[in-house]
Amino acid sequence: MGWMAIWWVLGTVLIAALVWALLKSTRGPASGPSESPEDILKRRYAKGEIDRETSADADGSQRLRRTRIMGELRYGFEKRLAGTTFEQAVEKVTGALKSEGFGVLTEIDVKDTLRKKLGVDFRRYVILGACNPNLAHRALGAEPQIGLLLPCNVVVQEAPEGGVVVSIADPRAMFALVDNSALAPVSDEADQRLRRVIASLT
Repeated sequence: MGWMAIWWVLGTVLIAALVWALLKSTRGPASGPSESPEDILKRRYAKGEIDRETSADADGSQRLRRTRIMGELRYGFEKRLAGTTFEQAVEKVTGALKSEGFGVLTEIDVKDTLRKKLGVDFRRYVILGACNPNLAHRALGAEPQIGLLLPCNVVVQEAPEGGVVVSIADPRAMFALVDNSALAPVSDEADQRLRRVIASLT
C-alpha cells in the first residue's frame, strides 16, 4: 500500500470520527430511551436494594408496599401498638372491627398450627377473617366470584423486636385483581372503614 493510500485511509477515519462526534453532540448525551420507573424497580429489586418498604400515612399508620418484578403492589396497612399485650391487641382489634360493622368469622392461630403440624416454635401470630355483611352482599351482587378474595384478613402478631403489630389487608389492592368497576364503591367504603379501624387502635 502506497503512502497516498495510507493518507487516504487515515483521512477517511478522521472525517468519520468527526462526523460521529458532531452527531453525538447534537443528539445529546442519551444514547437510548430514558430508564422507565419499572426498569428502575427491576434493577433495584435485582440488586437486592428493596424488598419491602413502608411510608407513613397521615393517621400514623404504615402502608405496606412490596416491590415485585412487574412493579409496586400495595397490599395493606399496619400499626404498632405500644404498651399492649397480645391478648389486649386482639381484643382491641376485634372491638374496633365491630364498631365498623365487621365481624370476625375465622381465627387462625398460626403459632399453634405450626407447632402441631411441624413441631416448630413461632411467635404469636393470629389471622382474623373479618367480614362486613352489608359490604360482602354488595360485592357478591356485583361479582359472584369475589368470594375468592373474602373475608378481609387482619393479622395480629408479636414483632420480632418486641411489641405487637396489627396489619390489615387493603381491600382496594385485593379488588384491583378483578376488572369490574361496579366493585369500586364497595372497595372504597371498605377501605375507609378499615382505615378508621387501624387509626382507632392505641
